[in-house]
Amino acid sequence: MVGTADAVTRQCLVKYALLKKEWKDKLLGLEDERTRRVHRVLERLIAANHLEKGVLGGKWEVMVVDSLESEQLVVSILPDSKVILNTSSITFCTHDSELAQLIAHQIAHVLLEHRRESMSHFSIYTPIMWILITLDWKMLVGQLFILGGLDFFVLGKAAQAREFEADRLGMILAAKARYDPSAAVEVWGKLDRLKDRLLSDYSSFAKHLRERIDAKVSLQPEMEKKM
Repeated sequence: MVGTADAVTRQCLVKYALLKKEWKDKLLGLEDERTRRVHRVLERLIAANHLEKGVLGGKWEVMVVDSLESEQLVVSILPDSKVILNTSSITFCTHDSELAQLIAHQIAHVLLEHRRESMSHFSIYTPIMWILITLDWKMLVGQLFILGGLDFFVLGKAAQAREFEADRLGMILAAKARYDPSAAVEVWGKLDRLKDRLLSDYSSFAKHLRERIDAKVSLQPEMEKKM
């Protein structure tokens, strides 16, 4: 069934295998300092948060992809503990605390099972959407209104809530590893200033950045106590 943890993991494993094949000539090994940097930060987060057995199963595996000429950032962690970053994301982070905040945010999404939740929402609302479109099939404007309304009021609001949840848990995971909480504000601030150049329009990082930065500022005292 779409939306179950097993279904999500299977889909992500297929996606990971396809990406690994597609990017095989761009993958960087431990001989590259950027790859070692990711391992160093990830291992500290894992140890501090007792995640040695992975997130939602699987063995931790890191894929670092050479961005070449692209400036766009790629940071993702899939269920089954698969970590994907490109070199633009790594060099974007001035220090390890910033990189830790980006990685911890993605770990939080997996721990909170947001990918499964997102798939479940789509599986519930897609039939409703097509029923409404069928009833209104003669009116293109009506169809677009239905699609836009569904995306903004239902799926969009749910996605926004997931980002705020992952922001908070990600800061907790990083704080437990003794990474500076202020780095979350710094790195999201840089993303906000450069989002048009560095982020895909569909990236979750690009959504509601200003409000999320304000929330991170308010969370800093709490996170400092967790260090």
